[in-house]
Amino acid sequence: MMRPQGFTLIEIIVALSVFAILGSIAFTGLNTVLNAQSALAEKNQHIVELQLSFKYMERDLKQALARTIRDQYGDFQPMFSSDGDQIMAFTYSGVRNPAQQARSAMQRVAYQFESDQLVRHNWNQLDGATEVNARELVLINDLEYLEWQFLNHDNDWINQWPPINLEPTAASLPRAVMLTVNSPSLGDIARIFTLPQ
Repeated sequence: MMRPQGFTLIEIIVALSVFAILGSIAFTGLNTVLNAQSALAEKNQHIVELQLSFKYMERDLKQALARTIRDQYGDFQPMFSSDGDQIMAFTYSGVRNPAQQARSAMQRVAYQFESDQLVRHNWNQLDGATEVNARELVLINDLEYLEWQFLNHDNDWINQWPPINLEPTAASLPRAVMLTVNSPSLGDIARIFTLPQ
């Protein structure tokens, strides 16, 4: 008697079960890899934003000038000012002028923390500058918080500049600035920038 050739129902069910389990394992593994890749890409984006921000700040702060300015109303403003939480503003030099135009090599710059972003504002004119004529560049997105601290001439870190006990127009530049940011993907990151003395 000839035995029929083919698979039994049990063999087919076992084979399908094995393939289903292997497919489920492969899908879970692929999903895990894709999620890890997405998280890594987000971290890399934050690292790139931080590096670019630190580059801008380092360049600007190394060229900071002890020059007071006048606001749009003609009142003197501090040469370097910050409330420690939201904004840091100062004048810097070294702006390139390859076309040799009739303009200053100095600019006013402000770094501002607004709605979870660090934004760099800069103005070509120093005195009478308003928000209307500022150029803006978003440096970092998705920040939890940002804090500036300033090293005074007694080597103490303080939370605002100019110090409370000094006349705003008489204050000098801080010796250093420490920036602390918190990013959901990277946690707390602090960087210290020195200023010219």
